Amino acid sequence: MTDIWSYYVVKDHPHVLDGKILVLISPQVEGYTESGISYGAESGHGYREISPFVRGLYALPYKVFEIEDYDARYYTILRMAMEKNVTTIATLNPNTISLLCQKIGLWQDRIIRDMYSGTLDAGFKIEKDIRRELEAVLRPNRKRSKELERIIAEKGELLPKYFWPDMALIECWKAGMMSMYLKELTKYFGEMPIRDMGCLSTEARSSIPMTDSGAGGVLAIETNFYEFIPKEDADKKDKRLLTCDRLEEAKEYFLVVTTAAGLYRYNIDDLVRVNGFFNKTPVIEFVQKGIGASSLAGEKLYESQVNDALNRALTRMSLIVEFFCALAEKEKGPRYSFLVEFSGTLPSPDGKKRFLYILEEELRKHNREYDFTRSAKLLGSPVLKVVRKGEFEKYRAKRIASGAHEGQFKAPELTRDSGFQNNFSVEEEIHLD
Repeated sequence: MTDIWSYYVVKDHPHVLDGKILVLISPQVEGYTESGISYGAESGHGYREISPFVRGLYALPYKVFEIEDYDARYYTILRMAMEKNVTTIATLNPNTISLLCQKIGLWQDRIIRDMYSGTLDAGFKIEKDIRRELEAVLRPNRKRSKELERIIAEKGELLPKYFWPDMALIECWKAGMMSMYLKELTKYFGEMPIRDMGCLSTEARSSIPMTDSGAGGVLAIETNFYEFIPKEDADKKDKRLLTCDRLEEAKEYFLVVTTAAGLYRYNIDDLVRVNGFFNKTPVIEFVQKGIGASSLAGEKLYESQVNDALNRALTRMSLIVEFFCALAEKEKGPRYSFLVEFSGTLPSPDGKKRFLYILEEELRKHNREYDFTRSAKLLGSPVLKVVRKGEFEKYRAKRIASGAHEGQFKAPELTRDSGFQNNFSVEEEIHLD
């Protein structure tokens, strides 16, 4: 299936393999059970086990991803990758790419100095054996260090679109809440084509996107057996389980897989939407993880509706956010609070209030029950809670340190746990009324 997916990528982007592939993964071994059996990320396993031909195109040796310290790993990725001619970046979560790009300005002088001398900054905490192995392959590259200095002098900043001019494609998830992070990539890469990875999990690869347009992929009918639970049946005792020939366009379903690896009628808990058909095979797109719904007063608000409303509000106001989450607060009204960390310059006080107004307006459009419960005063007025800059990255680093996979990490975009906000420092609250 990976070969088929890659075929369509190379068909549309024939120069994608002219340079190096920057793949961002989590390590294959992240710990051991009590009996000594290793466990870790499938992305790390795939990175090591892929064909030697593809492995030879990687920009980074696998050992980089075994660096435990979060900043040290990111620094090493940048220090080694910025020396190469990278033509494509591949990782599941686009936010990983954004976070990596944000570090460039902080470390550019150290990176250029290391590149000039062929070293790896001693100020970062890197395990001795890993440092020794990585330093053995480093060589002084004064030509490249001078190129990076020239870019800073001419452009005023060091961005991937300047030092990787041959970049042809970004490969990552585009659907669901991931769409929120795609807008920020334009700042770093310009108008770069992006190919969705498809409905991909450790359990199964379930779809093959064939174009850069949208996030839909053809259901992989020759690899796994699939059944689909209509979304409206999710809470029913007697659920319908439909085969793919009975699916309808524009309808949403929960995905159930049976695989050759031994999973039998396994509910992945992914909600997918049927975007159409390729010949007679459904084209599916990931919508959200789990039911992702909240109902404080009968509004039945879905994470996908929050995502749509958020993206429309951001587009209307030309804003970008680092992080967003809608909180269902029973004890405060009841009402919804919106945690947000803005990217770049903060909107003015009036701008923040307008953003909250537009977000509320879009939610009313997307969910009639929400509109009714607000109009009937069954739900209180929403509140915008502005998070201090850098808080989301701290939270993300903390989650990764506690075992979350870096490439697959997702913060909830809608949660019924009002205590989730305690993970962040809120600087300001904006009330609609």
